[in-house]
Amino acid sequence: MVPAQNINDNPAITGDAVFKVKDAPMARNGDFGAAPSPFSKFMSIGSPGTMMHRLTPPMVIMQNQEQLGLTKKQIDLIKNEMKSFQSDIVDVQWDLNAAKTTLEKELDGEKIDLHAALQSMNKVLDAENRLKRQHLALLIKIHNVLTPEQQDQLETLKGMHFHGMHMGPPMNFSSGMPE
Repeated sequence: MVPAQNINDNPAITGDAVFKVKDAPMARNGDFGAAPSPFSKFMSIGSPGTMMHRLTPPMVIMQNQEQLGLTKKQIDLIKNEMKSFQSDIVDVQWDLNAAKTTLEKELDGEKIDLHAALQSMNKVLDAENRLKRQHLALLIKIHNVLTPEQQDQLETLKGMHFHGMHMGPPMNFSSGMPE
């Protein structure tokens, strides 16, 4: 088979196979331009079987602070890390929103400049990766504030939630919020 010289010559790309990025699954709830919440599900943190299952969102720790026996010092450290994270991600969220808006505009034309669209997509991915790195750093810092016993206790609490033995509202360990 002779390789296609342009996208229109490629028989594998037809009709519905070509779509705008804003229609892709990466768009959350159909809103391509919205910046994700800092505690959104962009990393499946806490779900059994994921490589990140030992990390716990701060909301889960906050909701279980009494059972974990957190000290005032630990609570203050976690609060400070959360405040720092929230402050740090403001610029990244603005950059991400701007990059997505630019990409969306570039994809709206009759003819799309491939080079410009790919550069814009790289800006979107770079901003998303910065956000994910900062989120991971927050979770690691919080994890390191906890004692090994508290970390084990969180694992037990998560296991109880995942196996239906929980009290209170179902817990979403990806976001740390009740479902």
